[in-house]
Amino acid sequence: MHVKEFSWDPAGGFPSEYRGKYKAFLCEDTTLNAEGKRPTGIPYLKELGSHTSS
Repeated sequence: MHVKEFSWDPAGGFPSEYRGKYKAFLCEDTTLNAEGKRPTGIPYLKELGSHTSS
């Protein structure tokens, strides 16, 4: 994963000054298109990890 690509798009809900930077991963409660349903950032990555098969 490339940090810039992961956090660059405005739809990710990250503040503009953090987009494309590691600091974007420190933002809490970001959601896709600010809809409040689909998490972005670290919560999204955690969600991906919870869907792995055993």
